[in-house]
Amino acid sequence: MWHWRDEVPVLDLPRGKSLAVEDRVPFRLHFGFDGWQRTEDRDAEATPFGTWSVTLTPRELANAGQLNFTRHRGSGWENFDHRIQLADEAAAQALLVA
Repeated sequence: MWHWRDEVPVLDLPRGKSLAVEDRVPFRLHFGFDGWQRTEDRDAEATPFGTWSVTLTPRELANAGQLNFTRHRGSGWENFDHRIQLADEAAAQALLVA
């Protein structure tokens, strides 16, 4: 599992990995795929480590090339669209080496 946080964003996620979008406060994750197709909302759940998290499984991420998301917190939308490229393992390794 890979963990996305403001402090350590994930830009490219290899296929077959889960992704946990995390924050220090409760939030609702609004997400979609490949340019905001198939959108969905999920409420974050409290974790034992004092963060809030929404986990997306490899199966949920399998049929897309990009994950798009933004978060809604108590004060409103964060007004930023995040994008994560969903790449096969070889492509992700090539990016790490480059």
